Amino acid sequence: MPLFPLEVAVVPGLVLPLHVFEPRYRHMIHELLAKADPDERLFAIVAQRPGRSALSDGLEGMYDIGVVMQLREVDELPDGRFDVICTGLHRFSPAEISTMPMSEGADLLRVRIRTLPDPQDQEVGQHIVAGALDAFSHYRRVLSGRIGQEAELDQDEVMPDDPSVLSFLITAAIALPVDERQQLLACHTAEDRLRSVTSILQRESRLIRAFSAMPALDLTAGMPGPN
Repeated sequence: MPLFPLEVAVVPGLVLPLHVFEPRYRHMIHELLAKADPDERLFAIVAQRPGRSALSDGLEGMYDIGVVMQLREVDELPDGRFDVICTGLHRFSPAEISTMPMSEGADLLRVRIRTLPDPQDQEVGQHIVAGALDAFSHYRRVLSGRIGQEAELDQDEVMPDDPSVLSFLITAAIALPVDERQQLLACHTAEDRLRSVTSILQRESRLIRAFSAMPALDLTAGMPGPN
């Protein structure tokens, strides 16, 4: 399927807006829109390693886990650019990259994938889920400067019951560098991810309280991609 490398890690369930202006990815959008079945409008996103590029380094330029995305909404602008909305479906491991030459001179990458679904038959203890929710609620209080207030969700906010969905939601919501978010994405089960994310939330809450500052993620980022 078409490959859209990014400098950030995405997760299943994430609703992601993209502004598409580079010719190779405009071609990708046209290719996806040509599919009559919206469920087949799929492409792959993988985070690129710092200082590396999927275009020049192939598989070695990317992390080992990516996410299959479904194109949901498309707004074509008068100059040929696109504003699109896509949704993360499931994880995959990139197995092979190939290049599709284009008339504009910019190659579009394609990737063969191995799907990596989370096991659905594994029970996750309620104490693990509760611990992750408590750590997430405390993290948000600290982040917003409301230390000491009770950890209560907004009345119109409902957290998912599915442990896998919850683990990815929290992973997407934490301010983390790409390599650490990738480690969470790569966890084999929802339980592993919830345990790991709870530990990270507790660490981040302590750091934010101690230094009254957010991590400067942009200082360690590599060069931005063209999209």
